[in-house]
Amino acid sequence: MGEKIICKRTGKEAEKMEKSPYPGPYSDLIWNNVSQEGWDEWLEASLIMLNEYRMNLLDPKHAEMYDKQMLAFLNLSEEGDDPGLRTTAVEPKKSEN
Repeated sequence: MGEKIICKRTGKEAEKMEKSPYPGPYSDLIWNNVSQEGWDEWLEASLIMLNEYRMNLLDPKHAEMYDKQMLAFLNLSEEGDDPGLRTTAVEPKKSEN
């Protein structure tokens, strides 16, 4: 069994992912605070956002906006640091405990 974390996105205890799914400055933050389930929710939401806003991640402004939205979606951003882009993502499921 691997190390356990409390996912900031889902609020559930889960095993830590084997490695960070995202390179760069937020790599450790995501790895230490987001479960695979939470990350999968982001991937689904990010595809919607990328298509809807026609974002090009090679554009530094778009890449910065993407990172800010990702952090807000995963509940990892500083308060008030949400760019407010709409993602028609799935809300986390309520725990049945």
